[in-house]
Amino acid sequence: QCWNELGLGTNPQTAASSDMGIMIDRMLSLLLIKIVIMVISRQGYLEQYTDLSTQKILRRIKQRRLTWPPSVSPLIISQLREYVTRVVVQYRSVHYHNSEHAYHVFVSTNKLLEMMLYEGNNSKRDKLRPTFGIRSDPLIHFALLFSALVH
Repeated sequence: QCWNELGLGTNPQTAASSDMGIMIDRMLSLLLIKIVIMVISRQGYLEQYTDLSTQKILRRIKQRRLTWPPSVSPLIISQLREYVTRVVVQYRSVHYHNSEHAYHVFVSTNKLLEMMLYEGNNSKRDKLRPTFGIRSDPLIHFALLFSALVH
C-alpha cells in the first residue's frame, strides 16, 4: 500500500482521498467533535467520565439523547469551515509538504490522541498510562488538533 493509504481500506467514508473538499469535511468534523466535547464537559455532563475518546463520548451523547449545544451554532460551524479551508488552501502544491500532508498530520494527531484517551473496557485506572493531564482536558484535545492543522 502507498504510505498515504495505509490502514484506510476501501470504505468510502475513510478511504484515502486527494479531494480537498473531503479532507476539509473530515478535519472540520473532528474539530467540531472536540468543540462539542469541550462545551458539554463545561456543562457538567461528562464529570464522572475519564474516557474522553471520540468513540465513548459520541456513544454517551447518543445514549443520553443530548442535543447539539446551541453555542455551537451554524454560524460557528460555517466560520470554522471557512478557517479550515483557508488554512488548507494555503499549502503549496509541492511533492511533500502539501494539503494532503497537512491532512495526514491532522488525522495522525487525532489517532494518537484517541489512543491516549480510549480506555477500552479497562475499569482499573491504575493500568492506564499517565498522560499528565492531557486525558482529562478537552481544551488540550482541541488545541492538539488545531496545532496539527496549522503546523
